[in-house]
Amino acid sequence: MRALGLVVPRPKGEAVRKKLLELGALDRQLEIRADAHSLILPLLRPVELGYEMRRVEFKELPGPPPDFRTIAKVPEKLRGQIPGSFDVLGHLAILKLPPALERYGKAVGQAILKTHASLRTVCVDRGVRGPRRLRELTVLAGESDTKTVYREHGLLYELDVSKVFFSPRLATERLRVASQVQPGEVVLDMFCGAGPFAMLIAKRARPERVYALDANPDAIEALQHNLQLNHLTSVEPRVGDARELVPTLPKVDRAIMNLPHAAFDYFPLGLRALKAAGHLHYYEVLERTGVEVREAALHSVAEGQGAELQVLVRHPVKSYSPTMDLFGFDLRISHKTS
Repeated sequence: MRALGLVVPRPKGEAVRKKLLELGALDRQLEIRADAHSLILPLLRPVELGYEMRRVEFKELPGPPPDFRTIAKVPEKLRGQIPGSFDVLGHLAILKLPPALERYGKAVGQAILKTHASLRTVCVDRGVRGPRRLRELTVLAGESDTKTVYREHGLLYELDVSKVFFSPRLATERLRVASQVQPGEVVLDMFCGAGPFAMLIAKRARPERVYALDANPDAIEALQHNLQLNHLTSVEPRVGDARELVPTLPKVDRAIMNLPHAAFDYFPLGLRALKAAGHLHYYEVLERTGVEVREAALHSVAEGQGAELQVLVRHPVKSYSPTMDLFGFDLRISHKTS
């Protein structure tokens, strides 16, 4: 269709696009046009930003898919309990269902596949179980294969989600942490899983070494495979319990403790892993009303270890339940010298 467009040099295109979004002037139902030198951004109304405006032909974008919740074959009284979101890992969708919808899981899965052409498998997540922190997954609809390929921040992951825990909802948090790592740092990921923190740090920063530990052999095997796939050489994976492995490693500049339901038990070990001064990224699922109590406990443990603790950042990373969040703490640790 013919509409008004803003002609912008390619290097300025993304900044101007964001500005038009802020102004509510970008027509998001039309496709941006491009040539070798310029972008033509479709406008809802004239905007004076110092660039030429002209009327041109734009291609209409397809509308959003119908909401899968509206077409799922479930009793109307239960429709409001269908979750509005789910995790996507490559061709896989992973969602949680309330008990009342368990018997209608197949119908919900089929509705997701009908409305999301890129997906081929829908699984229900019944929670993380066991010492290896694996999701208990059951295929609801589509193909039965739980092996998938997932891209995040320019990295490629090949993994079997029935054998390795991986949460795409931490993508922003992983980037936030990786951006803090300084060149030459030695980093420890105490509970690495498939290694997304370790791999992103290796890609985005210039660490001397990243030690990546996990008790799940399948997770370490997946990490080793994906390190080769992404041509990363500064990560050293090791399989085993952190209690046994950490004492065998050199002291590090920065440690990551992403063990949401048991991190506090390992906190003294994380403190001992650091050099005289270092940083620790600590994650725990907490009641929102209990965060201050946990912070005080972290201070107390550090004091008992002869260390000073400074909380640089404390923030909710993602929701866990109606009353609980996964909280992240960026901590600066200084060990007292006698």
